Amino acid sequence: MLLMLTTTLVSGQITRNRVFSLPGSDEKKRIEVIDKILISKKDSAELYVERGQLVMTLNVNEPSQQFVKRTNAQALSDIDRGISLRPAKPEFYKIKADYFFYVHDDFPSAIQNMSKAIQLDSTNCAFYQRRAMLYFKNNDKDSACKDWNKCAVLNCKEAEGCVSFVNDYCK
Repeated sequence: MLLMLTTTLVSGQITRNRVFSLPGSDEKKRIEVIDKILISKKDSAELYVERGQLVMTLNVNEPSQQFVKRTNAQALSDIDRGISLRPAKPEFYKIKADYFFYVHDDFPSAIQNMSKAIQLDSTNCAFYQRRAMLYFKNNDKDSACKDWNKCAVLNCKEAEGCVSFVNDYCK
């Protein structure tokens, strides 16, 4: 994906950082290209999800100038279409969780989608780390600590951050 949505936990508070593009990406042009491809490839789950994420990201970045009159509801519709085409793709549920977190502050729905991603891939540390952040923001410290501990046990690149959260918040 071309975009990253970031969260930061500082002093017990999760903040959403502005969405940013990786160098050289042009989201609006990418959406136009995806629109053209989807005319003939209506079964491309990845393209629907990517377009949904791009639209969501542009709307979060520039809320007063919704891109080509596309709404966040349309972004969610694209993400859901991708999920319906490839329901076993855990990354799609992570993107849907981002939608609920960044667009609506809907922590229960974001947690539900991260849980589905974890159900499909229980070895992905980043999924546990993201769900832990959501639990923490939703004032469920016990569940957050369980996920941070699981992330630490899986010992992946995110594990160092998880161990730090365990040490800071799970005593």
